[in-house]
Formats: sequence, structure tokens, C-alpha cells
Amino acid sequence: MINIFKNRFNVFLILLFFTLSMATIYIGNLYKKDKIHELNIKKYSSFADTILNEVAVLIDEKSNSTLAIAMSLSESDIYKKYLIDKNMSKSKLKEFSQKLREYTTFKNVWIQAIDKDGISVARSWRDDVGDNLYLLREDVKEMMTKPTVMKSISVDKFDMTFKAMSPVFGENREYLG
Repeated sequence: MINIFKNRFNVFLILLFFTLSMATIYIGNLYKKDKIHELNIKKYSSFADTILNEVAVLIDEKSNSTLAIAMSLSESDIYKKYLIDKNMSKSKLKEFSQKLREYTTFKNVWIQAIDKDGISVARSWRDDVGDNLYLLREDVKEMMTKPTVMKSISVDKFDMTFKAMSPVFGENREYLG
């Protein structure tokens, strides 16, 4: 009878060892999967942060470049003369826009001239002029009341638009548009 208990005890020990081994392997595997998941989340979060930072830098650079174009145009004597004479050539604006497309990374630049009364004097992308933008656009209204450099970004369903406005002043610092 002692032999039977001894065999049963050995079987019990073997089963206990096997059960504990399987439980240890299972728990270890769960722990490993959890750590892998945690590391993947950290890796993807870090990658997402890097992309977000790069996109923010690109947006800021594009916005500042757009503003630089607007400010350069606002200092142009030709542009000032057009606003004074109210005889702006759409072809000149379109030609400048085409040069930007050809020689820079700006591929779709629209230029609009607005006089001191908020009236559209010329557009590089279409022929209609004479509409009163003061009544339609808050940014034009703000520019007319407080002429200062402005930039904005608007996001639509299919595109992102960078807008920049720079006031044009005459020789005696009078606001031209």
C-alpha cells in the first residue's frame, strides 16, 4: 500500500509541476504580449508626434512664405500705382502668379488687389472686379479699420488655403488698400 501512495504522490507532484509550468508559461506569455503592446503604443505615439511636429513646421513655413509674398507685393511701386490709378492689369497679376508657379514651390497662388474702400480691383484667377468685399469678408473689414499684416489658414473639405494680407501705403503713409 505504501507503493500506491508513493505512485499517487509522484503523479500528483508531476501534475502539480506540469500545471504550475503551464500557468507560468501562460502568465509569462500574457506579460510579454502586454509589454509588446505597450512598446508598440510608445513607438507609434512617438512617430505620430514626430509627424505632427513636421507638419506644424511645414504649415508655419508655408504660412510665413505666403505672408512674405504679400508683404513684397505691398511694397512694390507698380502695385501701389495700380491701387492709386485703380487700373490694375489682371494679366500682370496672372503673370506674377505663373512665375511663382514656375520658379518656386508655390503652385497655385491667387493674388487679389483690394482698394482702400474694400472694392476688389483685380484678381489673378478670374476677371470679375468691383465687388464690395468690405460687406462680405471680416478680414477685409478688419484690414480697413486697422491696416496691419494678417495671415490665416482655412481648411475646407478637400484643401487647405493659406491667406496673407498686407496693407499698401502711399508715399505719405496714406492707406491705399
